[in-house]
Parts: sequence; C-alpha cells; structure tokens
Amino acid sequence: MLKVNEEFERDYDNGEYEAKIAGVIRRIENRQDRTQDEMDTWNKAVLKLSGEDHYLLVLIDLAGRRSSEPSSWNRWLPSMNPHGTKRPRGDVFRLILTAIVLCAILLVLMALRAILFR
Repeated sequence: MLKVNEEFERDYDNGEYEAKIAGVIRRIENRQDRTQDEMDTWNKAVLKLSGEDHYLLVLIDLAGRRSSEPSSWNRWLPSMNPHGTKRPRGDVFRLILTAIVLCAILLVLMALRAILFR
C-alpha cells in the first residue's frame, strides 16, 4: 500500500484528485431524482465508514462543507437520525436522563443485593 501511495503522490496532483472526488460526492448528495431507498443506502454506507478512520470521510466532509457550515459527515453520527436530519429538540437530554436513571436503578439493585445476601 505504501508503494501505491508513493506512486500516486509522485504521478498525480492530490488537490486535483480531492476536488474531483468531492465533486462526485457533491453530485451524489445533491441528485434530485434519487429515491428514498438510494438515500438510505448512501447514508448507511457513510455511517458504516464513520465507524473507522477512512480518508473517504474527509473527502465527503470536503464535498459538503461551506465556509460557515459544520462538518457534513457529522449528520451520520449516532446523535443524528439515518435520514440526515437532526433529532428533535431535547432528544439528547432525554437520552442522558435515561442513562442516569438506569445507572441509579442499577446502583439501588446492587445495594439491595448486598444487604439481602450478606
């Protein structure tokens, strides 16, 4: 892989390559005629990539970034829904509150177990 990378760096313009790939990604994301199934497939693929460190995520980010816009790939993070839109307001708060309640229940159960089974 290092040899292939060295050959690419030597023979091709990295900036031009990134611009071309970003253009392809932009066209994929902006297609007006794509079906919901195609959008779901694209979102699932990017979500799958986000589980690892892939250079393609940088290019996807580059394709969607505008001057004041946050990273485009973060819409595929778990705090967002699979259709690329933000979760309802307060959803993260409810998630954190649920985690705290579950931890409290677990602690109470552990304390009861310690008291009852001495």
